[in-house]
Amino acid sequence: MKQITFLITLLALFSSSIKAQPLGVEPFADAIPYRKNISSNLFLSNHDASAVKMFFTSPEKTQPQMIMQVDEGYYHGYRLCYNSNDCSNSETSLQWIQVLTINTEECIKFLEKNNPDILMVPFWGISSMVGKKGHTKSDFKKVCDYYRHLPCRLYQQTTNSSGDEISALSQIMLDYKTKIGLQTEQLLASEGTGLVIKPKSNDEDYWDLWMQCLDEVDDMGYITLIEYSENPNK
Repeated sequence: MKQITFLITLLALFSSSIKAQPLGVEPFADAIPYRKNISSNLFLSNHDASAVKMFFTSPEKTQPQMIMQVDEGYYHGYRLCYNSNDCSNSETSLQWIQVLTINTEECIKFLEKNNPDILMVPFWGISSMVGKKGHTKSDFKKVCDYYRHLPCRLYQQTTNSSGDEISALSQIMLDYKTKIGLQTEQLLASEGTGLVIKPKSNDEDYWDLWMQCLDEVDDMGYITLIEYSENPNK
């Protein structure tokens, strides 16, 4: 699942090492940490950049001295500068908040041109059901079209059982792979007076389970990255 980190790697190109948090500015209301259980200056939200900017510029908030328009690839939004009329450079004393929202259509076009394999990552499970139990290529295409935004979402990073950092998308996909694998491998069946383990048929229909998986992935996706010049929870 290394391809999943591609979107976040792009974001790293837009960030700087500036350290200083605007006084009186709290985290955006519904944002969640980009890294679960790890202190960070990155947060995720499903409000777009304009809505987040309105939150930070409401009358009761500390007002930025300048708001810069930011357009980086298919990410669009703002940088709010709190103690300078220009926070586009790397001075360590600058204080800012940057808000970037993914334009889904631009993202899809970019990936189609530059890395189309990423577009298919969320669908590798359900693709295995094509040709089984009446599920056709047409059915598969409809699913891909409906959920085509999934590769153009941001997913919270968490730590798996091995201590490695993994995205929510990757973890959900692996969880369902394990669940379906266990269902495929064995079945308790009665034989005579007892129970025995018998192999399950390879023709089992797991279409609905994989659809459930895609629904869970959809629920875990975010469109906006909020970056503070320093962790606002310190």
